[in-house]
Amino acid sequence: MRLWRHYRVVVEEHGSPDGNWCSWVRAALANVGYDADERYERGWPAVEGRDGLRDVAATTLEANEDIRRRVRVWQDAVWRAAVAGRSALNPLYARLHTRVELAEYLREGSHRSRRCIMRLRSEMIPAAIVSGRRAPWVPRAERVCVHCFLGECEDTAHLLARCPVYAVQREQLVAAVRATMPRVVLRWAGSVEERPERWIALWLDGEIAGGVPTAEAYGRDRRAVRAFGDYVLRRGEYSAVLRCREALRRAVRAPLTSIVAHRTAVEGLPRA
Repeated sequence: MRLWRHYRVVVEEHGSPDGNWCSWVRAALANVGYDADERYERGWPAVEGRDGLRDVAATTLEANEDIRRRVRVWQDAVWRAAVAGRSALNPLYARLHTRVELAEYLREGSHRSRRCIMRLRSEMIPAAIVSGRRAPWVPRAERVCVHCFLGECEDTAHLLARCPVYAVQREQLVAAVRATMPRVVLRWAGSVEERPERWIALWLDGEIAGGVPTAEAYGRDRRAVRAFGDYVLRRGEYSAVLRCREALRRAVRAPLTSIVAHRTAVEGLPRA
């Protein structure tokens, strides 16, 4: 299904590729390190059934799972390369979202709240970080916030973690984390002043590099978490993380929306 969707995108954007669907799939599998011709020549790995004979269905399922795994790894690599090539999505979005998955916040809340959170994650907010990209272009370091005295670049990190204008919303965000996250996560996060990137990852439901148990479940799609190889053995731990993340997303939705709405009003733009 993933390859078929990618094939449809290629056809829509660039026209029909050379050859037919089968030849395109063979080339795509070779691109992800799966040589179909070589597999056919040396035979598929045998999976024995109850009677000791080769179980064709189990062998096919094993081969399909291998292909799915390779395609997922390939798509994630292509995704990271595409994000890295967009300066507007670096460095924040590239750190929060590194896989081809639908972020959980897009399934919850109102359209307005989803839009505001998306703008914060991608730094497409009504602030100097965006206005400095237009003509005349301004270097990132010089896109300073004119609403406070800190003299920092007015980006998502500045608005959420440091700008005194949004001290009230920041207190609400910190209280939301302390009310929903386990103690081990709070110890890992430290203080907002010392480790703002960790707090921003929690507020915006992004991925975290490690440092806490089941860190791989943070920022991931619910279905992706349930597909983890050890999900059955650690179901209780993963379920607890998913519940904490859901509660935190619900608690931070209002203050995050308030920050974007205020910035939109200050800039005199249409409502976000």
